[in-house]
Amino acid sequence: MKQDPQLQRVEARMKPGVLTRDGFLGSDRRGLAEILLADEAEVNRLGIDHRQIADRLRRLLEQGLPGLGTEVEVDGTFLVSVDDARGRLPSPWPGEGTFPKTNIYARRIDTGEEIAYTVLQLHLIEVHGFYQGRESPFRLEPAALREFLRL
Repeated sequence: MKQDPQLQRVEARMKPGVLTRDGFLGSDRRGLAEILLADEAEVNRLGIDHRQIADRLRRLLEQGLPGLGTEVEVDGTFLVSVDDARGRLPSPWPGEGTFPKTNIYARRIDTGEEIAYTVLQLHLIEVHGFYQGRESPFRLEPAALREFLRL
């Protein structure tokens, strides 16, 4: 699939060692445009949207933040821990600024299922519908998120 030049530049910034050690694409051989289209189709098939996912992830972050480093119970459903590392990460999309190096860990109380994500990843899901490439260390599958978040 042909990508426009702007997406090509964004994809180049997502490679390992450019903005982060591992990058954002994992082992995915698809181009960024194809990844975005596939995830968009999957989210639509699931009957949800990126905003719903981002809103729920943001709520977990906001509720867990006061506990910084300790688990906080959220809605009687999740245990959330937020770790803040010094520094900031830039968005791979130019002009979007930088985001704090904050990791969020959420575990469902009923099943023990866990997810981990970052403030930057929350932004990328909300604004771009980007869940990262296959086998990326922080890849979140839309179907798994829907189930985990009970959307």
